[in-house]
Amino acid sequence: MNLFSVSEKYPIGTRLRLVDDDPGIFHEVYGYERLANSENIIFSDGTKLNTKRLVLIEDEGARSC
Repeated sequence: MNLFSVSEKYPIGTRLRLVDDDPGIFHEVYGYERLANSENIIFSDGTKLNTKRLVLIEDEGARSC
């Protein structure tokens, strides 16, 4: 999956819950980063998720506009 399709599926402001998160913890999409050999989702807390690891997304929370 390329970065363009990821940004359409998870636009900035989308809240995501990852598989290993504690209950009630969500990560808000802050932006995207494309490097020479990787593409990442950047969350507002500064953490990143490589787009090759999207299987770690458990569910999508409420979207903020």
